[in-house]
Amino acid sequence: NSGLCTSQCAVCPDGSFKDGLSCSPCSPPCSEDNEFEQLGCSATQNRLCASCDTIPCAWDQELVSCGGSNSGLCTTCANGTFPLVSPATNRTKCAECSKECPAGEYL
Repeated sequence: NSGLCTSQCAVCPDGSFKDGLSCSPCSPPCSEDNEFEQLGCSATQNRLCASCDTIPCAWDQELVSCGGSNSGLCTTCANGTFPLVSPATNRTKCAECSKECPAGEYL
């Protein structure tokens, strides 16, 4: 009897994904501060954000432009700068070389 099977397949609307037997809204966009979008929201999966801290860079490279939809880029410290590792984050920042020394010190 064809009257018993009246279910029709449906696609989740934009901004939502199939979560079990129904559609759920996708997570909000990733933070521009210290997250990037590892997987985008689609009809079959939720958005997945990852921490910029998970991007490995060499000891003499700084991670730049990480946040939102951009996973960033490791760039080598330029001339006139040196790699400075933050003990709090264990990340390198390129710091400008000082041309002046404090009293009692020299280059």
